[in-house]
Amino acid sequence: LCFTYALQYYDKAILSQAAIFGLREDLKLATGLKYSWVSLIFYFGYIAGTYPISFLAQRYPIRIVCTAICILWSFVILCTPACTSYSGLLVNRFMLGLVEAGVSPIFMLVVGLWYTHSEQVSRSSWWYSCSGGSLLISPLINYGLGHIKGGALNSWQWMYIIAGLATLAWGIALWWLFPDSPQNAKGFTEAERRLLLERVRWNNAGAEDKNFKPYQ
Repeated sequence: LCFTYALQYYDKAILSQAAIFGLREDLKLATGLKYSWVSLIFYFGYIAGTYPISFLAQRYPIRIVCTAICILWSFVILCTPACTSYSGLLVNRFMLGLVEAGVSPIFMLVVGLWYTHSEQVSRSSWWYSCSGGSLLISPLINYGLGHIKGGALNSWQWMYIIAGLATLAWGIALWWLFPDSPQNAKGFTEAERRLLLERVRWNNAGAEDKNFKPYQ
């Protein structure tokens, strides 16, 4: 959870560093409010994607949904260097917000499945705080990538390509690493699974419920 959340923020924050290393000039974002709209439209996609992805996470195995989201957003990141216009980048950023919208709701669902009410706040704070660490590290990495010279691609395009490949690799790894629920998580005996379920029984939330409740 911690690494995935940090990676999400890293990929989202590349825009500010890419702008310093030529993205504004190459896509002609320096005039008017173009750059501001490119940054803002991510959140329109985020709002649009939160409800349907939350439905998918409730209806299908969490491992499959989270893996699919991570791989899809890696594809969006990998497509960013192909953007050659302001409108193309707007679409790209909207799609990034759309596919990343499910990360926080899914992680809250995972915490609810595995931890008691008294533990959930501290556990959620662990993965949520990783966004700050990502924002500290990403400028250092992208500063180095920003000095790549030569070749057919500009330095800001390399930032997205490397980030996209890293996200794709992690998304594939999630297929094996991400547990669906205490009932079928690998590495536990049947007795340990029963103990895990007994711990969260007092949450009165159930270990698994495929019925989506729109009123919630």
